[in-house]
Amino acid sequence: MNETLNKKKILYLITQSEFGGAQRYVFDLASNLKDKYEITVGSGLNRQADNLLSKCDEISIKTHEFIHLIREINPKKDYLALKELTSFLKREKPDIIHLNSTKVGCLGAIAAWICKFQTGWKIKVIYTAHGWVFLEPLKTSKRLSYLWIEKIAGHFRDATIVLSQKECEVALKKRLTKPAPRGGSCPKLFVIPNGINYEMMSFFIENKSINILGNLTKINLTPEDIIIGAIANLYPTKGLEFLIDAAKKIIDGQQSTTDGRKTIFVIIGEGKERKNLENLIKKNNLENNFFLVGAIPSAYKLLSAFDIFVLPSVKEGMPYAILEAMSAKRAIIATNVGGIPEMIKNNESGIVVEPKNSDALVKAILDLRDNSLKRKALGEKALIKLRENFNLKKMLEETENIYQK
Repeated sequence: MNETLNKKKILYLITQSEFGGAQRYVFDLASNLKDKYEITVGSGLNRQADNLLSKCDEISIKTHEFIHLIREINPKKDYLALKELTSFLKREKPDIIHLNSTKVGCLGAIAAWICKFQTGWKIKVIYTAHGWVFLEPLKTSKRLSYLWIEKIAGHFRDATIVLSQKECEVALKKRLTKPAPRGGSCPKLFVIPNGINYEMMSFFIENKSINILGNLTKINLTPEDIIIGAIANLYPTKGLEFLIDAAKKIIDGQQSTTDGRKTIFVIIGEGKERKNLENLIKKNNLENNFFLVGAIPSAYKLLSAFDIFVLPSVKEGMPYAILEAMSAKRAIIATNVGGIPEMIKNNESGIVVEPKNSDALVKAILDLRDNSLKRKALGEKALIKLRENFNLKKMLEETENIYQK
């Protein structure tokens, strides 16, 4: 009992609970630190199977849903969410709130300031930027709105964590946190890459993964066939329309294999872009070549079936899907956005192409499709880089150091 009372209280807040990279980050922190701290995880309404709050419930981490917290900017709902957050903070009195995603990153920081001002309770406010939203493909007015939200909120935060050096440079250039004293490093800005426990990851044997994907796509697949694709939520930021265009050029350009092997594209994941992507697949007559197979629990276990992992994102932070593909020793093609160039060295541990460029994707895919030795070499180097730079233990230690400072 006394041990519980002496534990510091951490509140992890995120705008949406639908499981993606940012939600996995929160879950990894909360699940690994729950024995050392009294932890609560909060998000907007969305308690469905296999989302962040449900996963936390399963391992007895306290959760809370905020009725008015939504992703889109909405002055009325945002005001009500601010009141809701402030009331919750006054009641729960956490020692640390760790904010994730732009919307709650702003509202949560202001709510903490109000709480501190009105009650005197000292709350440490930490924010992790999972890729800056104002870099997404948005209308200019919306992009500027998100930029100013980040600028304002930066004044209410005690520390900002970014996932890559590139994101750090953006934060400094846009002045999203207070500048460093002359000659010193920025005292409120920290670069901590995502990490995974690669030693605990296990994958299905290749034949089992191929059979599962064959059942999902209703295609008789063999180990000789070429399977290209990704694990990705169906969001606009993932740039999947460019992969569909690349697939069209490969299939229609009669650049399929000449020895009877099939070339198919598979995306594991779900999201609001499904209908648009399905229409695009149908428009390009790719129904027999390009498949959206939906969300699958522990989808990474199927990576052993992939010959080439392609993530054509137009905006990213540091995607866990690529870390998983590195762990599975897959040949990876990804775009030059966010922290990806720091994860993959071009032509050494993967191939990096410019975003929104289907021709570059075609060139990279064909290069790897017809060169199994290069695929193997890239996959081996990717695993080495993962072990050296992106492990979970390091991420936890560096984040906890910020909690303790």
